[in-house]
Amino acid sequence: DPYTGVYSGLNIQRVLQSSIVYPSFVAKITGIHVTIITHTIWPAFLIIMAYGIYYLIAEKLFEEKEKQYLFLLLTSLLYNFGLYSYYSSSFRLLGTMWQGKGILAVVLNFLYLYIFSEVFQKKYNWKMGWLLFIISIASVGLTLGGVISTAVISSVLFILFWLKNHEWNNIKYLIWANIMPVLYAIFYLWQR
Repeated sequence: DPYTGVYSGLNIQRVLQSSIVYPSFVAKITGIHVTIITHTIWPAFLIIMAYGIYYLIAEKLFEEKEKQYLFLLLTSLLYNFGLYSYYSSSFRLLGTMWQGKGILAVVLNFLYLYIFSEVFQKKYNWKMGWLLFIISIASVGLTLGGVISTAVISSVLFILFWLKNHEWNNIKYLIWANIMPVLYAIFYLWQR
């Protein structure tokens, strides 16, 4: 039990989330207490990763550097003065960044948007399929919400780009990105 530390049997939701184990592993090999890693060091890296992805999106949207920096400034303002509900993205970035839901909400979902917008505009490449497969493993390892998030983002973007380009070959990317989420969903439903 993560709240009491007492063994309480196997919880299938906890087993499927490998992100819970990672900070403990890093703490074990570094000798730094797990609380320091999860609440201090890990969020700093994740915020840098988040803004790195936002910068990639800004480069995709705008050619001029000034507009890219303005996009990052407005994104930062929206996060700083956003809705401070437990379910909002601003709370996930500035409050509980170390949780799997936070990483999924402010880092991985935007990475999916960026990568899918790149790959759906080009010819099929199996290396990009592997990249989507690896990111989908990370997504479902963070939280079971990653199953739904991955399926929705990949499907909606596939439909939008299909309407624009009428390229059926991109369905291979949809399959690559949804192999692990489907397996996780089947395993989870089987265990219930």
